[in-house]
Amino acid sequence: MKALRPLAELFTLLETAPWSGEPYNSANPKANMLTHAFGERGLATYIVLERQRETYLVPFLRPHPLPSQVVSQLDPTASLRTFL
Repeated sequence: MKALRPLAELFTLLETAPWSGEPYNSANPKANMLTHAFGERGLATYIVLERQRETYLVPFLRPHPLPSQVVSQLDPTASLRTFL
């Protein structure tokens, strides 16, 4: 539950400043795949499509299961789609 507020804040940031993250690949710092830390231990990886004015989160699997109270609030069919 602690990560929900920082995650919501990250979504707001991505809507207003999607290029504020760090390059996913330091060997290609101008690429459109970025990462952004959130909360105490969160790390979001996302792609910025400048021409389409869209930002997409890249889903990664967690090595440990999420707590059941968090899972019950997630929509498995949803994906983040923000507009610049």
